Amino acid sequence: MASARWPEQYQRMKRWRKRLNEQLQNEENRRDDFYAFFVCGYHLADWIRNDESVAEDVRTSAWESRNKGALRLAADVANGFKHLRRDRRPSVDAGAKVSAGGGMHVGQSEAAPSGFVIEGEGAQAWEDAIALADGCIEEWNRFLHEHGLM
Repeated sequence: MASARWPEQYQRMKRWRKRLNEQLQNEENRRDDFYAFFVCGYHLADWIRNDESVAEDVRTSAWESRNKGALRLAADVANGFKHLRRDRRPSVDAGAKVSAGGGMHVGQSEAAPSGFVIEGEGAQAWEDAIALADGCIEEWNRFLHEHGLM
C-alpha cells in the first residue's frame, strides 16, 4: 500500500462537505458532520506540511495558510471541538462552535439555509456553517492552485 499523501485528506474534506448537503433527520449527527468537516479542513495543513512529496517552501506556506480567510474561524471551531478548552490564543473567536437552528447571518435577516451556524462570543457572533465550509474549500483550492498542487 502506498503511503498517504495530502490529496487523501483533501478528498476526505470534500466528502464531508458533500455529506452536509444530504438530508438527515438527526440534529446531533448533522452537528457531528460539521465538526468532522472543520477538523478535516483545518488539518489539511498538517497533511501538506508532513507530505515529503511536496516542496518544503509549499509545506511551510500550507502551515501558515491555516490562519487566513475562512480557515481562521474554522481553526477555532476545530480546535474548540478537539480540545474542549482552548489553551492558545484564538484566531477569531475562542467560543466558536457549531449550533443548530434559529441563527442569523452577520448583518442579515435570513436564517442560515442549513439550519446550522457558527456561534461565537466575539464580533462575528453568527456565521452560516455551510458558507464557512464553502469558504474553507475555496481557500484550500486557491492555495493548491497558487502552489501548482492542482
